[in-house]
Amino acid sequence: MRTQHLLDAATKVIVESGLEALTMEAVAERASVSRALGYFYFENRTELLRALYNREFGRLYDAMVPAFEAGGSLEERVRAGVKAYFDIVASRYDLFALLNTTVDGPQFRRDRRHRLRSWEQYVGFLVGDEFDLSPTKAGMLARIFVDVVARCTLLWKRDRLDRTEVEQLCIRFVLGGLQSVLGPEPGGAEPSVP
Repeated sequence: MRTQHLLDAATKVIVESGLEALTMEAVAERASVSRALGYFYFENRTELLRALYNREFGRLYDAMVPAFEAGGSLEERVRAGVKAYFDIVASRYDLFALLNTTVDGPQFRRDRRHRLRSWEQYVGFLVGDEFDLSPTKAGMLARIFVDVVARCTLLWKRDRLDRTEVEQLCIRFVLGGLQSVLGPEPGGAEPSVP
């Protein structure tokens, strides 16, 4: 609980004043705690940034889990998952952009790869289980899905495009690709691509 409070304070410091303003002292002040308490939870600024990075980018993928686990047709789950991803990007884009462009280094790259692989394995398991695919093929489809959705949100925000249009194109692209690769859904119904 205290960790999340400190990460929330760090988020506010970054969004209001930029990443260069993020110090352990600024976070402690913003969280209304002693500097020593901040250091109790995070050894230094780098560890604080790492925890913040992992939390924030984890939210991207975690937002999609309920959509995939809600049941329904593949199309309904893809639509709900893409919408959830777009929603979280809409609410946290400034922070994501700052973290993604300024936080780097071997440990951050390892964390990023680990988080992405975990998510790809989860999506791969769902797709593989539903369509009786090999883990290799399911994993490839999961990686493609994650890459397409991430690229779509990047284009939408970076190029200031219409969200609805980009979101719908993204959904159509994903569903069309899945339909082409997988064929009919279990039970014979083909995913519809509007």
